[in-house]
This record gives sequence, C-alpha cells and structure tokens, in this order.
Amino acid sequence: MPSSKDLESFKKTIQSLLSVAVGNDISDFSDIATIATTSLIQQPFMTAEEVKSVEEEDPAPSKIDKVAMDRYIKLVRGGLQIEPRISNSHITVVANRNSGDKILRIHCRGGAAISGYVYDSLNDCYCVKGVDYCTLGYVPIGFKLVMEQSNWTIDIPVPENVLRLFMTKRQKTDLKNFKDHYKDCKIYFLQLVD
Repeated sequence: MPSSKDLESFKKTIQSLLSVAVGNDISDFSDIATIATTSLIQQPFMTAEEVKSVEEEDPAPSKIDKVAMDRYIKLVRGGLQIEPRISNSHITVVANRNSGDKILRIHCRGGAAISGYVYDSLNDCYCVKGVDYCTLGYVPIGFKLVMEQSNWTIDIPVPENVLRLFMTKRQKTDLKNFKDHYKDCKIYFLQLVD
C-alpha cells in the first residue's frame, strides 16, 4: 500500500497533468488517463524503507540446504525422460593433455556437435583443443533428453560404456590403440548427430 506521502505526490501529479491537458486542448479523457497511468508507472509503489521492512520480515533464502536441494533435483529428474534418437552418431576420440595441446580441426561430416564446440563454417569443421584425434566412424545409437510437460528436447552424449555396445570390432580396436598411445592424456568423445 502506498504511503500517504506517495498518494499526495500522485494527486499533485494528476492535478498538474490535468492543467497541461486543458492548456493543450486535450478533450478526450482517455488521453488524460494514459498520461496519468504513465506517470503512475514511473512512481515507485513502495519506498525504499518499505522494501527494506518487507525484506527483514521475510528474507529470501541465501542458501538452500542439501536435503532441500536433493528433493528439488529428484523433482526435476521426474519430469525428464531419455528417449532413443532415430539417427546415427559420428564418433571421434580426442586426446587432451592440457599442456602442449593445439587447436585440432575435426571435419563435421554433415553433423552437428552435441556439446558446445567452436564451429568453423568456412572449413566445415569443429575446432577443439587437444594433442590428437581418431575418427571411429558411425554408431547406430543416439539419445535425447525430453521434458514431459513441454516440447523441449535436446540431444545428449552417449556414455562410453553404451557406445562400446554398438561399436564394431574395428572401432573397438582403433579406440584401444588410440588410448594405449595416449595413456598420459585425458580421452573424450566428440559426438556428432546427423
């Protein structure tokens, strides 16, 4: 509720607007109402002191305890589903050392990366930081995350243990050789979707 001081200020604003309206020959009351409403919107409904008193009465939680956060996470998970995607995933394995890495240019092969990699549209490739990479080819699996109560959907990466189930013998051998060669590196998968 506005204070009496604010109401008095608003009353004076309306009076001055009416005198301006008459002086400018504005005869339509809707114009006056528009001017008054605009003025009202610019006026704060609560003074700084009133806002402070409300915040002191009911302060916003500065941190959520772990039990409450776990409950929220369960609620969010309950609204999400993982569904199969009807397309192939193109898999490239990247070795990353964090020192001595260079910018690798990995050809897109017409696909879009699942994660946020830099795309070079001139050369149709993704730029990633790493020591080396190995293209394994396509696997006939992919997944998307879907929110049940909306039309939101997003492609998600497939974990290595699931990818291995769909890899050919040759792909598994190439992956093993690459990992053996770069034992001192962190290995991750760049996954492209059709």
